Amino acid sequence: MKKRIFSFVIALTFHYLCTMMNDNEFAPLSPLRCGARNGLRFGVYLTVFYAASLFSRQAAVLNLLSLVMIVAVPFVVYFLMKADYRAAAGRYSVGSLWLDGMTTVVCGSLVAGVFMLAYLRWINPTHLSDEWTLMASTFAESPDASVRAYGEQLQSALDNGFTLSPGVFTMTLVWMAGFTGSLLALALALLVKRSDPGGKSPADIV
Repeated sequence: MKKRIFSFVIALTFHYLCTMMNDNEFAPLSPLRCGARNGLRFGVYLTVFYAASLFSRQAAVLNLLSLVMIVAVPFVVYFLMKADYRAAAGRYSVGSLWLDGMTTVVCGSLVAGVFMLAYLRWINPTHLSDEWTLMASTFAESPDASVRAYGEQLQSALDNGFTLSPGVFTMTLVWMAGFTGSLLALALALLVKRSDPGGKSPADIV
């Protein structure tokens, strides 16, 4: 049931995005349209980040790459929002900038989430269970008694059939990215507006 709900949400979201980006009633400089367009680009960025994280054990350089990419996320979103703000001649309000940035992060998370779901469900379906097992064994070898106890509890849960489906795991990541992204977008909207108060016209697009 959860998998069907997740698939329905993904399909509905992409249908909405495609409709929105091709609908003439949305102005070329609409923050929703700009955010959706940026979301596709940001989704590619997040997909590369996820891929580097998944294969970081095979190559140390991928571990470094994933670390650099996660640190650079605020800067990437900032420059995308800044580009839209300048294209609109500074007519975006803080609310419009926030909507632009939030749509960018949410749409990007959905694009990367599709890759994550495909990898965890069809390409490497044992990845999550392998990670839980590795975590339990690592905790079990800790010199700290409380950490060892936690590792034993985790191993016991795994032995009793504990599992986390790829759909639930992916949806959790998407929701987390959406929540933290909305906060990040608000902070960046204030920063963009402060760094460049506006263009010739004081009117707001939204």
